[in-house]
Amino acid sequence: MKQRLVLPPRGDPAAQGTPQRLIAAVERLLAERDDLDPPLRDITQAAGANVAAVNYHFGSKAALVTAVIERAVTEQAHEALEALDAISNAQPPAGVEEILWAWIQLGAGIAPNTVLGRVVARILAGPPAELGELVERTTAEPRARLLRLLSDRLPQLSVEELGFRVDMTLLAVLMFNRGSLRRAPFDEGRADSSDDTFARWALAFIMAGITAAPSPAFVSKG
Repeated sequence: MKQRLVLPPRGDPAAQGTPQRLIAAVERLLAERDDLDPPLRDITQAAGANVAAVNYHFGSKAALVTAVIERAVTEQAHEALEALDAISNAQPPAGVEEILWAWIQLGAGIAPNTVLGRVVARILAGPPAELGELVERTTAEPRARLLRLLSDRLPQLSVEELGFRVDMTLLAVLMFNRGSLRRAPFDEGRADSSDDTFARWALAFIMAGITAAPSPAFVSKG
């Protein structure tokens, strides 16, 4: 089984010096690119290091780049868990709308020109298998937590159907937070609409999908 490289937490003394310069270089280059695969020469030049340093500290360029991406996704997953914990402990208990609103707001701060922003763009474009697996593994716990919260409030839906709707919700939230639903041709005649207005529209759309009546059983006519 391929061993995963896990980066030290930000600010950890173990990551200072050359390792930290290499990590920072990869983060900066990833934020500037769409392919999430900066050339080794660009990394070493940006970090003021040599190729041997990459292999010595991280094993390979691929391991370093993957670890940088995984740390960014993991940090976002931790924020999601904290937000869901707060919703879980809310008194009076939060309803479906409050849960979904918190979920939408969670991703609103994902800037396009960041590692996480580039990962989101790549997911929407169709991620390669390895990136898809990384994101799925890292976000499994927040997704499961969200599913449990909604399942408690929507017992009429089967776990399978609610899980499908949650996945569709995650996709809609990613599209909204990337601005995909606020650009032409969708924004024609909406110059006066604020980001908050768009967020409320997104919430209404997602609410309708999540809380819709269970789908009737499909009966084949064949």
